[in-house]
Amino acid sequence: MGKFVLASAPKLFADMLATVLIGISLTVFMTTAAIMLQSVAPDHFRGRITTINLIHAGAIMAFSYFANGVLADILDSTYLLAVGCAAFLGVLLFTLFTPTPQMLYISGVPTLAPVRR
Repeated sequence: MGKFVLASAPKLFADMLATVLIGISLTVFMTTAAIMLQSVAPDHFRGRITTINLIHAGAIMAFSYFANGVLADILDSTYLLAVGCAAFLGVLLFTLFTPTPQMLYISGVPTLAPVRR
């Protein structure tokens, strides 16, 4: 939602407000993802798994920022933000009406029982 506001904002104040909204939502997403990962990871692997996850997430974000920067040089940044927002909303709507992801939203992450040998 913040990207849509950023893409369509006519004034600098609205752009700054949208940027803060995007930052807050990213912070909430990253924190929630880290908590979910740490809650299902075995105690003796938790630090390693968290580190690998953060490295991968950081690398993916860095490369996507680079790709968006290159595309912003080629295309209009307003168009680029609007297309990205529309694509995200399309995927979100698709997953809400697809049975498997919808059940994940309703039931949450399944707990992993320890394997007994």
